[in-house]
Amino acid sequence: MSTPTLGSKFWWWVFATTIGFVIGFFLGLFSSLLAIYTSLSAISGFWGGALGGLCVGIAQKLVLRKKVSAKWILATSFGFSIGCGIGGLIIASTSIRHNSIIGPILGMVSGIISLSFAQARTMGWQKNKTIKWLIATTLGVTVGAGTGALACILAGVIAGQIFRGGLDTLGTVLLAATVAGSMVSGLTYGGITGLFLIKLLPNSHNSP
Repeated sequence: MSTPTLGSKFWWWVFATTIGFVIGFFLGLFSSLLAIYTSLSAISGFWGGALGGLCVGIAQKLVLRKKVSAKWILATSFGFSIGCGIGGLIIASTSIRHNSIIGPILGMVSGIISLSFAQARTMGWQKNKTIKWLIATTLGVTVGAGTGALACILAGVIAGQIFRGGLDTLGTVLLAATVAGSMVSGLTYGGITGLFLIKLLPNSHNSP
């Protein structure tokens, strides 16, 4: 198959991952917020992450099609659930409530490990490919989180300058910042993992 087709498959992967990430982020966030003032608030990250991962997994499955089984969707949902759940659980813990750094870090680490190994297991990859996918996921998640945070801040500042006002414009500014941040994160994560996936899938000239 020709190189242009390879390129189009790659960009479909990036596009699908980005869309799935944005939709999943909002669905996961809103579902978690529903429990914010309840006794389930500490563990709401688990089902919020699972819902977000479900959206990403479905979007990626639509691109990979026969390259992966439906277990890919479950593996992606599992990885996101562990990462968001552990991070949220630590932040909500009364013993370290004032430490807002360790929660996201441990959540990210646990999410990366569980996501990469769960997905690699569904693919039946051996040690070499699993390690490469762990590297891909690590780079995708960490760089994606960093660029997403920068995009969120930048979009918030720009939106704040455009929609000047009081509390009535706060919702618009937050929405713009959140959309920009999640979109850039998904784009970066999809781009990095897509580059690795080209080399890892069998018959890589047919892969995204």
